[in-house]
Amino acid sequence: MLIATVWAACMAVPGLWLVLEGPHQWPRFTLPCVLGGVSAISAGTFVFLVLVIGRMFPDMSKRAEMWAIEMLVFMVFVIGGLGGVLMALRAGTEGVA
Repeated sequence: MLIATVWAACMAVPGLWLVLEGPHQWPRFTLPCVLGGVSAISAGTFVFLVLVIGRMFPDMSKRAEMWAIEMLVFMVFVIGGLGGVLMALRAGTEGVA
C-alpha cells in the first residue's frame, strides 16, 4: 500500500505543479499545461482509489457508487490527457509555414 501511495503522489504532485506553475513557465502552452496537469492529478487519484482505498475498505470497492467515481476520475484522466496532447501539438505548430 505504501508503494501505491507514493506512486499516486508521484503523479498528482507534478500535475499540481503543472496546473499552478506551467502556464507561467510556458505561456504559449497554457491550456495544454492545465489539461495535462488535471490529467496527472486524476491519474494519481485513480491509482489511489483503486490500489489504496480498495484495499483499506474492500467492501467499498464493490459498491456501484465507488465504481462510478472511479470511472468518472478515469474519464477525466483520458479526456484531459488526449486534450492536452492535441492542444500541445496545435500550439507547437502555430506559426509554422
